[in-house]
Amino acid sequence: MIVQRPFVLELLLNRELTDSEEEQLLAEARRACESTDERWITVTDVATILVKSGQPAMIVPSLIPDDAQPRMALSKAVVGPGQPNRQILARVPFADQRAENILKYEARQLPKGECGLLMVNVNLQPSAFESWGERIPQRFTPRQHTRVAGVILFMHATSPTERGLAWIPYVKLIANPHAAAPLPTWITNVVAEIRAGTRRLTGRPD
Repeated sequence: MIVQRPFVLELLLNRELTDSEEEQLLAEARRACESTDERWITVTDVATILVKSGQPAMIVPSLIPDDAQPRMALSKAVVGPGQPNRQILARVPFADQRAENILKYEARQLPKGECGLLMVNVNLQPSAFESWGERIPQRFTPRQHTRVAGVILFMHATSPTERGLAWIPYVKLIANPHAAAPLPTWITNVVAEIRAGTRRLTGRPD
């Protein structure tokens, strides 16, 4: 916001950034402030910068085709006499950030060299079944989160049946192939049985 010229920018992040990626994105954003033409700037696989027209006093997120990723948004604007009007809007993947925060926090509490299992209630974030299923495996590496043998996402719902409302559990197991100690088979089997029961009742396991 120290750039002293009018601009309206929107930053659409694809994932969390490393320190070096953050510096790169900031440098590209500063250069984008100098542009007067509406355009999209791709910053590797990290983010997209939208150079926009419009009133800085009004916050209008852009519609991105085929973007179903839940996101948090943060905006800041400087509007007033005696200085250029400018606005920046940043949109950050919501599920990706929560997944990483939970892994970082919970993994520290697990004993080293043992089989650790995280269970996360996602009733308030049902889209986590899809988005976390893609994001969490990216966090499992031979040097990261090896205390976590797996993550179980779970939620529940009710569904009408001939006998009244039925309580239906939804579970999803994300195993860590790099865990110091793998999950025992009985956990995998129990999750598979629950998913099979859910499929019989609803036609889908999660």
